[in-house]
Amino acid sequence: MKIRITAGGIYGADGEIPVGTELTVKEEPKAWAGRYEVLVEDTKGKEPVTGQKPSDASKN
Repeated sequence: MKIRITAGGIYGADGEIPVGTELTVKEEPKAWAGRYEVLVEDTKGKEPVTGQKPSDASKN
């Protein structure tokens, strides 16, 4: 998952992470809620939504 920092107050090993920094993380950092936005979600293990039920897909 890729996120972008949108507010201050998030610190790493070298001090505060600047607003606008993009990071790749394994899972959503819930402790940072409201201070980042998700750019790309991890889709591994998830099924794409097609708008059809599995039984409807075989009729097309």
